[in-house]
Amino acid sequence: MENEADPPDRTELVIERIERFTLTTAEDVRRSIMPEVSLNGVQKVLARLVDAGWLAAYPLVGRKLYFVPGPLAVKERGLSARKSGALGPQALVTAYAILEFCEQAGVRKITAGEFSAQFPELSAPQLPASTYFVQPGVKPRLGHVLVDHGAEARRIAAKVRRHIRRRIELPAFADLIRSGSFIVAVVTPSAGKASQLRRAIGKRSAQTVEVMIEPVDELLQFFGPEV
Repeated sequence: MENEADPPDRTELVIERIERFTLTTAEDVRRSIMPEVSLNGVQKVLARLVDAGWLAAYPLVGRKLYFVPGPLAVKERGLSARKSGALGPQALVTAYAILEFCEQAGVRKITAGEFSAQFPELSAPQLPASTYFVQPGVKPRLGHVLVDHGAEARRIAAKVRRHIRRRIELPAFADLIRSGSFIVAVVTPSAGKASQLRRAIGKRSAQTVEVMIEPVDELLQFFGPEV
């Protein structure tokens, strides 16, 4: 199966995955799209898509690569040419952290376009729409994700409170918060840092919004075990 021609919908699924998360990796493509294919087989599929111009590849960490839309995908889908370029260090960690968090926590990231279409009353120019997710359940909740880039726990706690305050100023967001249908997730590189954040933030921030702290071990590739 790994040597067969790539089905057209497989390429489409990879591109759609990237458009949702900004990037993807061979490991992510295998678990989300091609679980029946070995990692080596997935890497070969992605290499063919790079050669064909559908994807562009850049170093993630060590010998690992991440993938973004290639020049052909940019042309065919009417994307900005910037989508095909390498991400800056902070943007790379943010995108990768959100990708791994959503998979680990079992939540569904929504794109900025989906957020604006599904929650027009929550859209505001001063509130970026690209970092939201939906937590499934009997009563699904809208979530906003923040990524720990190595700042002190107290600074991250202050950032969480600031992000909540900015949203509660919007009446529709205030209603969502009062109903318990909004949460904030903080993605951090280690269990040790997660413990620090829980102490700094508490179970609830100003008793208004539940804050979940999610350690994602894959981020240690960027920060090292001292985090």
